[in-house]
Amino acid sequence: MNKTELWGEILKELSPFGQKYFFFIFIFLFTLIAISLPIENYFGILPSSRLDLLSTKHKILFDMILITTFLANIYMIIKYLLNGLPGFVWKRMIEIREKSNGSKLTKSILKKEMCFLGVMYLVSWIAFVLLPPLDSSKYLWMSQGNIYVVFFIMYMFCIGFIVLTVLLIIYSELIKHVK
Repeated sequence: MNKTELWGEILKELSPFGQKYFFFIFIFLFTLIAISLPIENYFGILPSSRLDLLSTKHKILFDMILITTFLANIYMIIKYLLNGLPGFVWKRMIEIREKSNGSKLTKSILKKEMCFLGVMYLVSWIAFVLLPPLDSSKYLWMSQGNIYVVFFIMYMFCIGFIVLTVLLIIYSELIKHVK
């Protein structure tokens, strides 16, 4: 099993119905449908979407992408906490990691790396959810520009958060099983 197959297996274990790309497709379609609805007045739910500078579609986009990303990450974490990962997956993760490093894995190194990823994850979530879009003319394209360009950029952030969640789950699994 190579690295690509291992990523697919981990995504398959953490996704509903055993479909490894479920979250990527679900978030994409759900958000695309939400911004296509003919809604005139929408005030926003999250602080990042309440700015008057944003158009209605941009407010919906910011809220939907954040809410679906949050729900997908919570689902993966809960599923991992309830079921864990199968033995062959974490054994293969340890083999791949030791081959790439060329040395034996230790818990202290893994904990430091997981701490760094965790801090990066939390800071990114705080910035993504709580900070409103800037009203500077440099960022006007983001708040009033083409909705589909902004959608693509926000979708890339969403994929980044899902990948970070999977990495944190991998690190917690490695820490559990490394001696």
